[in-house]
Amino acid sequence: NQSRTRDSIFQQKIVGANAQLTSVVLTESSSHMITYGMDYYTTENESIRDGATIDARGNPVFESGYPTRDFPRTEVENLAFFLQDEIEMLDGKLLLSPGLRYDKNEAKADADLIYEQGNPGGPPPIDFNESDLTFKFGAVLQLSEDLSIFGRFSEGFRAPPFDDANLGFKNFRSQYKFVSAPDLTSETSDGLEIGVRIVRSFFDASLAVFANDYEDFIADAAGAHCSSYYRQFGCIDPSDGFLTFQSENIAGVSIEGAELRFSVDLDAIGMSNFGLQGAIAYADGEDEEANEPLDSIQPLTAIIGMSFDSSSGVWGGNLIWTGVKSKDESDLSTGSALMETSGYGIFDLTGYYRVGDAFSLNVGIYNLADKSYIKWADTAGIGRDASARFTQPGTNFSLGLKYEL
Repeated sequence: NQSRTRDSIFQQKIVGANAQLTSVVLTESSSHMITYGMDYYTTENESIRDGATIDARGNPVFESGYPTRDFPRTEVENLAFFLQDEIEMLDGKLLLSPGLRYDKNEAKADADLIYEQGNPGGPPPIDFNESDLTFKFGAVLQLSEDLSIFGRFSEGFRAPPFDDANLGFKNFRSQYKFVSAPDLTSETSDGLEIGVRIVRSFFDASLAVFANDYEDFIADAAGAHCSSYYRQFGCIDPSDGFLTFQSENIAGVSIEGAELRFSVDLDAIGMSNFGLQGAIAYADGEDEEANEPLDSIQPLTAIIGMSFDSSSGVWGGNLIWTGVKSKDESDLSTGSALMETSGYGIFDLTGYYRVGDAFSLNVGIYNLADKSYIKWADTAGIGRDASARFTQPGTNFSLGLKYEL
């Protein structure tokens, strides 16, 4: 038998400023609320990972790779300017929202001895300086007092995350690693969303469908992405036999989906103080270059909850059901390092009791049926490890005291 300790520390210092101004312009047929301003902030990011293993006799077991850093110390500077005009027309029945945004993202990496010794043989860390001007346009049309339709077109820009471009970590025990992606470039996208919303005194619902097209889509190593280079070897680095994850740009990606949300006040059917809320989300993604599924897409998920709040507002609770569809072989790209997961449904019960104006007691019982399941997002960490280690807790409890000023 052995005992292991692991210490992971992440530190981030953020300093910034923002300014936002609004001007109102009125004409005979419309009103304009013009918003403009800027955001500026810098972040200093640092991580360190350390650990030790002791055998049954209390003797230390040598482990290479510690201490290490998952990425070099990095300073990131972000600057953005934005301009938006909210145009109200047709006596308030039509709202148009064109806007522009300029983003500039600059990162400077500083590889010290800890990073270099913990990531031997890797390429030197890179700096990057990326910028783009993006446009968006939204519209809302009020068809009646309780029915409206909406649509939005938006361009997107995402600079390479500093901890993807210069990522580095090896697990010698389980023989998997994350390696840097020095050729990573910025991701851009065009997105279209349309939907309908109904708002009544006891009922509120919305349905939206969307389609997004990406160029140079950033597939994250943190999501267990195996780059095309290592995929030809079954995601194994032939130089050391390690299962290998690496971020990369995918030339063309499309993601489509739909989301339904609703909220019902059950007073309308005689159930005083009860409410029903829910959301269902579906998405499908494809690597258009390889004609393969996109592994990072979450499975179909539904959340439905029944709530009760006492007339006095002193106490209440929620019974919540979460249902998640399975992920099978057809949902995974060829050669993916991820694993299939079964669908599951769980019930959670939460409650609160207010003690005076400032304090509230919160309790929860989670996974009431004691289900054993693995979240799709957690499969990224399994690698060659035992999948049972990544199952969620069985029935578990929480108790908290909240204080509000």
